[in-house]
Amino acid sequence: MTKFVQTLATRISEYVLELGLPYAGIDEISWLLERWPIYSKPSRTIDVGDVTEASSHFENLAKGRRKLYWFALNNIIQYLGDTCQWQIPKKNENKLIDHELKWMEAIVLEANHVY
Repeated sequence: MTKFVQTLATRISEYVLELGLPYAGIDEISWLLERWPIYSKPSRTIDVGDVTEASSHFENLAKGRRKLYWFALNNIIQYLGDTCQWQIPKKNENKLIDHELKWMEAIVLEANHVY
């Protein structure tokens, strides 16, 4: 392991632990950084193809190990996006709808018309 990868993995680990995010471990982050040298890209962008390339390194591993490497991948992307201001892919999150809040907003809107 190169000194640069070790230092980067340590910084990512400290950052993720500070935020309280799901943490893979420094060994998993180092392992992934050695096989996926994203830091050597000329542009500061990560696209879906880069994520697919990174996940190809651990897709044939056992399910438990694969989950750790997914955490490591997310830890690396989070660090590069937040700390290094890289452009990272947007997550497809299901939007949760609070129906009770919508109901209250409708009541408040009607209550404004009363006065």
